Amino acid sequence: MRTSSVVAPDGVRLAVYEGGSPAGPEILFAHGAGQSAMAWRAQLESPALAACRLVAWDLRGHGASAKPLERAYYAEGARWADEVAAVIEGAGLRRPTVVAWSYAGTIVGEYLVRHGAGRLAALNFVAAATLPGIDLFGPGLLGNAKGMMDEDAAVRGAATRAFVESCFATPQPAATIETILAYNLAVPREVRAGMAGRQFDFDAAFAALAIPVLVTHGAADRVVLPHMGRSTAARIPGARLSLYDGAGHCPFVEAQGRFDVEVVALARQAVAR
Repeated sequence: MRTSSVVAPDGVRLAVYEGGSPAGPEILFAHGAGQSAMAWRAQLESPALAACRLVAWDLRGHGASAKPLERAYYAEGARWADEVAAVIEGAGLRRPTVVAWSYAGTIVGEYLVRHGAGRLAALNFVAAATLPGIDLFGPGLLGNAKGMMDEDAAVRGAATRAFVESCFATPQPAATIETILAYNLAVPREVRAGMAGRQFDFDAAFAALAIPVLVTHGAADRVVLPHMGRSTAARIPGARLSLYDGAGHCPFVEAQGRFDVEVVALARQAVAR
């Protein structure tokens, strides 16, 4: 895996990771809140995706990226939009297929509102949040969000563990859970608080999309409820909804074989257009 960094327009340094073939169709992976680019490690090393150029990055406040604590760095949609643009430009991506998981649905939405889809080949929303409010979120998030921002480290740890475990519909190996827990706990509580409660409206940007769009969602997701995925697909012309029976919030883990095949097919479809 190759590593580098780019700097967002507001000065935040972002850690970037790359795998696969430099000459292949481009796929850019964006992770969710509290996670890191390590969430995509299986994809960056996947034989099914090896012919593609695979890029992921740690969102601001996450992983090895810089972690300013001021709320403005996370609450303002323009900063997220410009972060995505900076990664595309800094990594030298021409027209990537963007895979946006969970909270990254809001980040890519902000990019579309401010920059449009002209630099994108296709989109894959994965268990992605694309509407504000709490009605389309499940107990895995709503039952643990407050605890994950608590001042008491023990409370944060317990809530974060419960959240991580709720991301899966099937039990995962202890080593997998501990690794995910570790990079979740590395995200400062101030960062989580800054990301919470943002308001946005992507309907006009979604309605204007004229590129291939795949909406992937686990049918057993307890973090972002499946109806969110159905709503996302309904608001985007020509979008295809792919529901994963028996999978939770991480279909790229619980059904990696199917997920990787669908992503590479989307990227190749986009290149062939």
